[in-house]
Amino acid sequence: MVIKKQTALKIVNPLLGLFIVNQALTGTFHLYLSNRVFTFLHEWRGLALFVLSILHVVLNWG
Repeated sequence: MVIKKQTALKIVNPLLGLFIVNQALTGTFHLYLSNRVFTFLHEWRGLALFVLSILHVVLNWG
């Protein structure tokens, strides 16, 4: 199954926006989060944000 570029962008872009907001909020309020929750919400989703960012650039290239 091949996903069209525009369909992929309709999935990637909202996720990218959501993960950017997640990074901002968890970074701002990290003192109120346990280390376990912070690690999951900020660090692991930060890696996912990086992957989504690369995918976004690849899909929009050219």
